[in-house]
Amino acid sequence: MDVNGKLFKIYDGCFDAGGMLSVSESRIVEERRQKDIKNTTIRLYGQDINDEGYAICKTNILIKEQDVDNIRHRDTLTEDQFKKEKFNFFITKSPFGVNWKNSKKKVF
Repeated sequence: MDVNGKLFKIYDGCFDAGGMLSVSESRIVEERRQKDIKNTTIRLYGQDINDEGYAICKTNILIKEQDVDNIRHRDTLTEDQFKKEKFNFFITKSPFGVNWKNSKKKVF
């Protein structure tokens, strides 16, 4: 993590299609632009168990020219793919439409 604030790492643990990652990136870019702060790097990370959301998000990440290896298709509750990473921002929403019964046994 860049101590000068030039590198922002954003993680979404239930990204679905990646909309909140995209909006977060846009918001930081706009804030930095308004303050005339240059040389900002934003890296997006995420993990989701939903097959369709994963595919859509990975496509969006490719379009944004972000690192697709930072988008993982795993159960956030039981298979943390980013244990060694530190993030500036952690965003997430409730995992609507996903059955978490299998995860419950491992978490509780």
